[in-house]
Amino acid sequence: MGCAEVISLAEVRARKQWDGLRQALHARFDQWLDAVEARLPEHQMSLSEVSDLVWQLRQELTGGFTETLLKITPCGRAIPLDRHTPWSHRCILDTQA
Repeated sequence: MGCAEVISLAEVRARKQWDGLRQALHARFDQWLDAVEARLPEHQMSLSEVSDLVWQLRQELTGGFTETLLKITPCGRAIPLDRHTPWSHRCILDTQA
């Protein structure tokens, strides 16, 4: 017989919310990659040219991630990222309200 583990309802809810956030962030990253791909020219690019392009588009990526976090994580109900981090229960305040 194996060991049984007790899982609280709060942990199940948090896990479901975290999984939804993860999927939304992956979707946002895929959109950003599509934008990068659309701006790549047909000819071969050097590593420095690709790095410059990614550097130019970095704010779209971080802005998209922040927007997704604010949509998914309502204020007052922060997603516990890890039970052992001191900042895991902080709330992202919606400054546009």
